[in-house]
Amino acid sequence: MFGTLGFIACGLSQNVLLVRVPKTASGTVVAALKQWRKYGLCNISSLVTIHSPESRFTRPTTAQLNAADKVIVTSRDPLNRFVSAFNWRHPRNGNMTHNTALSQHGYQFENRLYACFQHVGELADALVRSRHDMLNHINVSMCARVAWEACSTEMGDDFSRRDSMIHAGLSSYVNPAGLSAFLARPLRIILQEDMSASLDRLYRWLECDRLQERPAIPSVHTMYPGKNDTYLSPMGAQMLRFALGDDYAMHNSLLSPGSHA
Repeated sequence: MFGTLGFIACGLSQNVLLVRVPKTASGTVVAALKQWRKYGLCNISSLVTIHSPESRFTRPTTAQLNAADKVIVTSRDPLNRFVSAFNWRHPRNGNMTHNTALSQHGYQFENRLYACFQHVGELADALVRSRHDMLNHINVSMCARVAWEACSTEMGDDFSRRDSMIHAGLSSYVNPAGLSAFLARPLRIILQEDMSASLDRLYRWLECDRLQERPAIPSVHTMYPGKNDTYLSPMGAQMLRFALGDDYAMHNSLLSPGSHA
């Protein structure tokens, strides 16, 4: 499979910046872009990828955004992303320790997190029980405080939890440069929940070979212990959405009509 006429059927050469928010199926997007470039279906001269687990504390800068002809950001419903990150990093994934809190890339905060909560539903219920006291600045238990910290995007100087995967939601990637810096660029949001349609739109947006249909990209679903441990009580789910308000606000801002190409 090759581009119909090399790059003749494609658009102009373009520099692309890909922002990979963890647990948003961003690996599928990477595989697609690499395939399209390899077979000459898209005229992508450079592809810069920002993916925190591979480069700690890295976030897009205004300079990087301005240098890109087009910017791609992967996203997902923040609650689902949070649950997936919690289960992915869980110490019970003993055979996949490079992905867990027990690995050499683990964070001190994760030690506290999983000492308090074995299931994400327990964390959500702790938010419910402690909301009144937290909002009124009343002392709460250590585990209740950990639950709220897990949802916070305010990292400050606490490097024991900065950039851990559970904190690495959409707002943590957008806030350093600012929402306006993203919206000022040609921007495409790729939704994990709508991956196939999102890739179709991306293929057209990148002006890929219009004489070729977008080739299928197999999705990679890694199975691991506890992946399906996703139960949340109704009140727990509601409170977790509330606690993840910054990520929801950013998610909605980037997806609002007219905010992206």
